[in-house]
Amino acid sequence: MGEGPLNRRNAALSIGTRVKMSELGAARCPGLAGRTGTIVGPTRYYSSLTVQLDGNKTPTSLHQDYLEPIEPDR
Repeated sequence: MGEGPLNRRNAALSIGTRVKMSELGAARCPGLAGRTGTIVGPTRYYSSLTVQLDGNKTPTSLHQDYLEPIEPDR
């Protein structure tokens, strides 16, 4: 698999993309509100992605609607 989009629903989410929890994600998973991480791969589910959250030892599977890309600093 290349470094292209992992899902047709949100082309901005690809391996290596820095992400943060979206407003929906924070509401559904309050323990993860404010967390950031990096997308490391797909999951076996069409609508989820594997994310290495900053500070965690193991990756977490999250629904893509719970994530939004972080704009890189310029």
